[in-house]
Amino acid sequence: MKRLFIALVVSVACLGLVASGASAARTKTKVTINFTQGSPPTTNDTFFGKVKSKKAKCVKDRKVTVKRKSPSKLKIGSDLSDDNGDWEVQTPNAPPGEYFAKVKRTDKCKAATSKTITVT
Repeated sequence: MKRLFIALVVSVACLGLVASGASAARTKTKVTINFTQGSPPTTNDTFFGKVKSKKAKCVKDRKVTVKRKSPSKLKIGSDLSDDNGDWEVQTPNAPPGEYFAKVKRTDKCKAATSKTITVT
């Protein structure tokens, strides 16, 4: 009987740890994307934007990846956001198409995907 009681106490304690970890909510994050066409051969095309969140740790040093929507979500490049959430990815000649920016989730921050922009 004593062993059963100890097993029950240990089981309840483990469930409490799992539940407290699962309930730790990640902070909402937003990422924006814009585009400026360069003037080859002197300047590159530039995708740029901002990572936004209520928490500074979800803004600074987030890896932002720019992808072309098709074919097959081709990666254009990536950058780390600065203290203000600003990021920039340069590319020689961005072909016409639809592009978006993405940040992956972290232990404390949610993932985010920007709106899609069209480059003509």
